[in-house]
Order: sequence, then C-alpha cells, then structure tokens
Amino acid sequence: MKLPSSRWTRALTRDAKVGKGLSKDEKAQILSLQHWLEAIDPRHRYGHNLHFFYDMWFNYGSSQPFFYWLDVGDGKEANLERCPRSTLQRQRIEYLGPVSLEKHVHSPCVFF
Repeated sequence: MKLPSSRWTRALTRDAKVGKGLSKDEKAQILSLQHWLEAIDPRHRYGHNLHFFYDMWFNYGSSQPFFYWLDVGDGKEANLERCPRSTLQRQRIEYLGPVSLEKHVHSPCVFF
C-alpha cells in the first residue's frame, strides 16, 4: 500500500507535466482539481463526484482536512442533490497494475 505522501508526489509530478497553461484556463483548473482529488483519494472515488463535495467543504470553511471531513468529520452526513452520497460511494476508479492490465489487454472485446 502506498502512503498518501507518495500519492501527493505522483500527483504533483503529473500535474507539472500537464502544462503551464492551466492557470489561464478555468476549465483546465477544474479538471486538474478533479484528477488531484481522484489521485489522492484512498477510496478511489470518481473525481467529478468528489469535486461537488470539495466545493461544499471549501465553502463550509472547515479546519478539518478534506477527506477527513468527508469520511469521518463534520461532512460525513453531507448529501448533495447533484451528487447523492450513494453515488459518491458507488462510483469508483479502478487503477490497473501490470497483472490486471495484462488480463484486460488480452481479453476479447465484445461490441453491442
């Protein structure tokens, strides 16, 4: 299991590679934030959904760290109409390692 600090390091490296134009493009800033949240979330929840709760946390002005606030702190009961808590918990990202990636690469594709 990787430590959260290593996730931050990877996220910083990846973000630095994205380009210098992020500060000029508001949509790129939002997308970047969503990827950051997704990359450092220990539960691998979908960044688009996390962003709704991040905005709520930010506007709330909590002194608690975001993921603490979201999972065990003051925001643990937070539920949004745009993104219900059940959706946040259900939609997750699966990061593929070498073994699972190999399995997916060689599995047959079926198109409907």
